[in-house]
Amino acid sequence: MTEPNTQGLEGSTKPASQDWSAVSEGQRESAIARLEAAAEAGDGISFLNLLEELGYETLSSDDFIRVMKAALEAGAYPAARARSVKASNRYPTHAEIQKYAYVLARPKVVSSTPADPIVAEAIKNDWNWLRANGAAYRGKWVALRNGQLLGAADSLKDLTKDLDDRKDVFLTIAY
Repeated sequence: MTEPNTQGLEGSTKPASQDWSAVSEGQRESAIARLEAAAEAGDGISFLNLLEELGYETLSSDDFIRVMKAALEAGAYPAARARSVKASNRYPTHAEIQKYAYVLARPKVVSSTPADPIVAEAIKNDWNWLRANGAAYRGKWVALRNGQLLGAADSLKDLTKDLDDRKDVFLTIAY
């Protein structure tokens, strides 16, 4: 098993609590470049170690964008979200940073009740069917209408190619 890369700036082993206000632009650039290289190489452990030791006090808006892009490339979505919040707070008028913050923000669930009681009842029947039968179709795409199974398939494409009438059909993956 390989040891994770825990080297600090310029090969040092300085702790994460380092005073980043004294770090040169070249050292900051080197740290971000190593972070990007770890992301590109798919080395998640090194990426997270490097991300943990990176100070944010001196990052420019462009540096934050590079860090967020690297986090996304590494599949470290929670880390990208956390950095987008920090960047958004520090650069509230920077359009690209605000776009990242918006896209990476925690999802918001908005619920509304359909005005038509027949539609509301059909939706309720579909969800009841999923609760009662979804486990048997776990990982499959299912098509439901008013609580009745219309079909199931491994992909949405396969499921929809056999559906003649898609009106009022609920398509979802069963979990």
